[in-house]
Amino acid sequence: QLTLLDANSTTLENEISAGHLDIIIDNHILPEEIFERMHLATEHLLLAVPAKFSENNAVSEYQLTYDDILCGEHRNKSNGVPLDCFSKIPFILMNRDNDTRSHTNAIFMETGFEPQVMFEMDRLATLYSYVENGTAASVVSDTLIRNIRGIDHSKILFYPLPTVHAQRKIFVSYKRNRYYSKAMERFIGSLGN
Repeated sequence: QLTLLDANSTTLENEISAGHLDIIIDNHILPEEIFERMHLATEHLLLAVPAKFSENNAVSEYQLTYDDILCGEHRNKSNGVPLDCFSKIPFILMNRDNDTRSHTNAIFMETGFEPQVMFEMDRLATLYSYVENGTAASVVSDTLIRNIRGIDHSKILFYPLPTVHAQRKIFVSYKRNRYYSKAMERFIGSLGN
């Protein structure tokens, strides 16, 4: 039997530390002296902009579509989009305690970009729906783009970001001195498939 908890990194770390969770899947690196971790994947953060925004016209050579993301084309892009082309459009960002926001802040700081932030959210899927309906741009992961359902991806254009902070690793982690069951072993083994 599998019980799932969808929560931010801080909550997940607290729950696994308290013994309420057996494993967590997250991009947050937990202390190595307490937790074992296994690298599952590397995900890429992309700029997602409503297709209706006229600012897209000036950077068409950087544009990626949903199909490009599905095919992995974004991983082959060596140059990121010049973010200053989007200085006049609204952005919706994740809350400050979220890892995506930490990476987003690092991207913006490194590139000297100051977005016009409309508001912050705590759910990536909700944030992404605001991009779809044309409200604002945001930074989202290729994992979300590939796996979210019920979105009209033709309403969104994607752009590679010009910094190393646009990549992050996803890990499965579990406590070192806790019983490692056969069920956990099989579940973790299935994640790499």
